[in-house]
Amino acid sequence: RMIGQGMHGFVGNDHTKFENLDEELAFAAFHSISAFCNAGFSTLSGNLGNPMVMTNHNWLFVSVSFLIILGGIGFPILVNFKDIVLYHLRHFWRFIRTRKLERHKVHHLYNLNIVLIMTFLLLVIGTLAIAAFEWNASFAGMPVADKWTQAFFNATCPRTAGFSSVDLASLSVQTLLVYLVLMWIGGGAQSTAGGVK
Repeated sequence: RMIGQGMHGFVGNDHTKFENLDEELAFAAFHSISAFCNAGFSTLSGNLGNPMVMTNHNWLFVSVSFLIILGGIGFPILVNFKDIVLYHLRHFWRFIRTRKLERHKVHHLYNLNIVLIMTFLLLVIGTLAIAAFEWNASFAGMPVADKWTQAFFNATCPRTAGFSSVDLASLSVQTLLVYLVLMWIGGGAQSTAGGVK
């Protein structure tokens, strides 16, 4: 729905508008897979820094960021998330049928993983650092919501995703150092991301 409404008619790498919904869905599917696999390939000229998506498409950048994060935390954690959801659905269905609450809980599903903690910390610290360094530099002239979105997106991508939304040559030395640290750390073990894991 976001693709059909928010991105209708925007320009691709051949500088033509999408002709139909199929082309828009193909664009969405390609970029979703590219984001989850931490590949960073885009069909747009200038990657996601294409002028047609840089403004008024914050949901695109947020969606791509969360797909990158999901691909980068590792498949064991994704399986654990699936187990948690299924456990609660079964629990809820049993309550609907019997009207009885079960007291027994499976605590091992809630073990906090170092990957989740580090992912959260790296995203928060990276977002704040990039926002501070680029607020009046490469993010100058953007609305405040766009600045925060771009800071979050640019804190997510260096962990081996490969997407870019701003010209890397325009970034400050401090931001490039943040990039280097995030790229070196990378994503979680058994994930689609690289780095030292």
